[in-house]
Amino acid sequence: MFLNLKAYICRNQIIRMFVFVLRVQEIVDKQGQTMEWLAGKLNITRPSLYSRLKTGKIKAIEEIANVLNVPIHELIEAPKGYGHFYVDGEWHGIRKK
Repeated sequence: MFLNLKAYICRNQIIRMFVFVLRVQEIVDKQGQTMEWLAGKLNITRPSLYSRLKTGKIKAIEEIANVLNVPIHELIEAPKGYGHFYVDGEWHGIRKK
């Protein structure tokens, strides 16, 4: 039982990390930029950017949010059945779909 629980937790962490990377990519795309651009703004390489995204450390998330000029909570994926709501490209929160 413990091994199954450990595998479940590990799998969910990997899924959350992957979704976070996709969310950052989505915001970068909406701004008409690239992940290369974001890495350059952070003075790191693209592989280093992905490493930072995968760690999910708050300091790294804050730095990325600052460069993208978005609040930290905009980088977080919305729960199932909800989505990030934009008006004229400006984020207005998370709302039910």
